[in-house]
Amino acid sequence: MAAKEKMSRREWVKTVAIVFLVILLLLTFFSNTIMNYSLPEVAVSYVSYDSITAKVKGTGTVESEDPYEVRVDVARKVKSVAVREGSTVSKDDVLVYFEEAQSDEIENAKKAYEDAKDAYDKALLSADVTSDMINEATSGSVSTETYRNQITNAQNAVNAAQKEADKAANASADATAVNNALKNMQNAKAALDSAKNTYDYYVSLIGYENDETVSGNASQYDAAYKNAYAAKINAEKAYADAETAYNTAKNNLDRNSDANTANYEAKKAALEAKQAELSNLVTRIGQVLAIRDSYEAVQETKEAYDKAKDNVSADTVVADRDGTISSLSVVAGQTTDPTQPLMVITPADASYTLSFSTEKSLASRANVGDIADISNSWWYTDVTAVLSRKRVDPQNPSKNVLLEFKVTGDVADGTSLTLSVGQSSQSYDYVVPNNAIHEDNDGKFVLTVEVRSTPLGNRYIARRKDVEVIISDDVKSAVKGDFQGWEYVITTSTKPIQIGDQVRLADDY
Repeated sequence: MAAKEKMSRREWVKTVAIVFLVILLLLTFFSNTIMNYSLPEVAVSYVSYDSITAKVKGTGTVESEDPYEVRVDVARKVKSVAVREGSTVSKDDVLVYFEEAQSDEIENAKKAYEDAKDAYDKALLSADVTSDMINEATSGSVSTETYRNQITNAQNAVNAAQKEADKAANASADATAVNNALKNMQNAKAALDSAKNTYDYYVSLIGYENDETVSGNASQYDAAYKNAYAAKINAEKAYADAETAYNTAKNNLDRNSDANTANYEAKKAALEAKQAELSNLVTRIGQVLAIRDSYEAVQETKEAYDKAKDNVSADTVVADRDGTISSLSVVAGQTTDPTQPLMVITPADASYTLSFSTEKSLASRANVGDIADISNSWWYTDVTAVLSRKRVDPQNPSKNVLLEFKVTGDVADGTSLTLSVGQSSQSYDYVVPNNAIHEDNDGKFVLTVEVRSTPLGNRYIARRKDVEVIISDDVKSAVKGDFQGWEYVITTSTKPIQIGDQVRLADDY
């Protein structure tokens, strides 16, 4: 019995060992497969030689270049509207019917006209208003510019007369200054003569050396001599200053005194006359312009009164041209606003435009004159869009450009079109899908797949390759970079990838 139990235990150990070896063998052979399922799965595409058509694409709304706004000049209550948006109308077709007119509209216009006539009559009541002034105001024979020149000339005449009067006044003042300076100079001369006499007296006293009385008292005269000398010097300076002042005053008199300025009173009277002429001219022109304003107000209010009578008498609004109703802003029961259009008519012979904004770099692909491709062109029969202008987009002037197209054919105002325009197809050596291109602080790059052979199979490593994008369309881009032409670039991944990560290829590759 013991031997049998011992035998059973050996069988059990042997079985466990065999199972362990089998598991170890399976793990060894299938470890590559297990590891692959934990890696990010990526889709890849070849870097290939391909062609790209570089076009810029955008959507805009067709607009008429010559829309016509239908308006009425007085407020009227709408009875019914005979058209709707998109309706085609011919000249003289009825567009709107009005309720019976209200008399207040005519009465208000009439009162404004009568008030303007009263104001005009009052402007003519002034005693100094002449028939010539009324004729000037009502005929418009003299322009505002002419009046301005008349005032300028009169002001210049006043300025000239003022200068002459000032010169005459200066001459009168100069004569008084000369007389005063002459008196001062004469007084200074008398003082100088007196000082010289005193000085000469003391010089003579000190010079008599043989006179015992004088010689014995020379010291007492010495102080008096010094004082007399100082007084003489001061008197000489005072006289020189007075003489200079006199000469200056005389020169001023000579300079300002001539035949035109001798009579100050006459020059003053001439100035006052010119000032009066200017004042009268300004007053007259002001009266003429006031009469003109009143007269023009009469004409304007009369025109408005006549138009109000015509508008109120009309029970309908009719089209004055053939076209299509592109917008409608009035409904039955509404009272019209003279400041707002009732509707907009696009004339039958109108031309159309369309514009959209795009980046400056993309706008460079298209040139004025290029014919655009229209998306779903089968829907728009006989429609052509030609690039007519490129200009800075005022909404984003630093980055964007507005592409403006001239649209012709069977198209209506307000239609939305998607256009593409630009260069023709061109081939490039290295073309990759747009979703393979990434960008960070160091620039644009793609992730390529590096293949490594190992005993357990191939390993695929993500590597960075910097690129420069040459040109793009909606799907792919031509690039520059260190390529051989056969590399795989990663386009999508099931997990985020870091450079150097190991990845696995999707089953399609």
